[in-house]
Amino acid sequence: MDATLVIRTLGALGLTLGLLFAALWAVRRSGLRLPGQVGGGTLKRVELVERTALDGKRSVALLRRDGREHLILLSPEGNLVIESGIRQDGTDRKAQAEREAAADRQRREQQEALAAARAQLLQQSEQLVRAAATTLDRVRQVAARRVGQGRGEFARLLEDSARAATSGRASPDRRSGRPRPRTSPRTPAR
Repeated sequence: MDATLVIRTLGALGLTLGLLFAALWAVRRSGLRLPGQVGGGTLKRVELVERTALDGKRSVALLRRDGREHLILLSPEGNLVIESGIRQDGTDRKAQAEREAAADRQRREQQEALAAARAQLLQQSEQLVRAAATTLDRVRQVAARRVGQGRGEFARLLEDSARAATSGRASPDRRSGRPRPRTSPRTPAR
């Protein structure tokens, strides 16, 4: 496998991951909500507390407006208010506190999972950087060896030419092994 191909692939992977992180950062920074998310953000007067499907066509929704809850049946035939102005009593407040505690636990678990995923991703990116650095070092070593071999070949050709000049015979051609024709120093080669 060509070293430049490996470096190019690692560079493309790094660029792709960087763009994904930048997009995620921009979405979180701007407060955009993804489709399907309910609630969040600023305080609003109306919120969807819960929605439960009864069958394929009908569902029941519990809406809260200014602290009062309304139970609504949603169906293709039309919407129907089942119960309106539901006030919360002690049991409702206790259930609400339990739901909020569960939501807080879930939020903490998600944050811990996200932190673990970030740490793992950071570790993997560090491994990729180390792998890219070692690959680059190998490429440099191979290039240095090839340049060194080229210099050695040039030095051998110079030595052969010097020996041929001192012995009075033509220096051999490296590729064919036949003697090269000598050119006269007086007549420039055209």
